[in-house]
Amino acid sequence: MIGNDFQPSLTPNNVYIGANNDLLVYAGSAERLRVSNNGSVGIGTPLTSNPNGYKLAVNGKIGGHDVQIERTSSAWPDYVFKSGYNLIELKQVEKFIKDNGHLEGVPSETEVSEGGYSVGEMDVTLLRKVEELTLYVIEQQKKLEAQQAQIEELKKGLDSKNKKERSSKF
Repeated sequence: MIGNDFQPSLTPNNVYIGANNDLLVYAGSAERLRVSNNGSVGIGTPLTSNPNGYKLAVNGKIGGHDVQIERTSSAWPDYVFKSGYNLIELKQVEKFIKDNGHLEGVPSETEVSEGGYSVGEMDVTLLRKVEELTLYVIEQQKKLEAQQAQIEELKKGLDSKNKKERSSKF
């Protein structure tokens, strides 16, 4: 049934245009889809329960092959690799984790459970943490290589000393 300001009897498969020119689709005696006159879309949820004013509100999983994020509100974190970036000491990272139960700059479980999170902003945050982690790994690798070089020098010194001691015995 299609009509302007038609109030459906909520029988399956009704489609109508409401009083405020919203397009509504009913199936199984419940509203399943609404396209509001302002361009907002609600799937499986009435737009009246959309307190954040999303253009697309979905009650359920969304499936797809890809999501393209056009822009983010944050700068892309390549700045982590530029000279002058203040990479905090790992001991400070450890202390923050012990004190707060999460990484600095990453929302806590409570913050996410209360307010959700932006996928675009979380991508930026996680990439920054991966880039910082990469710098920590590089720093650790340099220390390991320096320690290995010291070990090799000590071995050479011991081998040389042992050779001299063996040759002096004969």
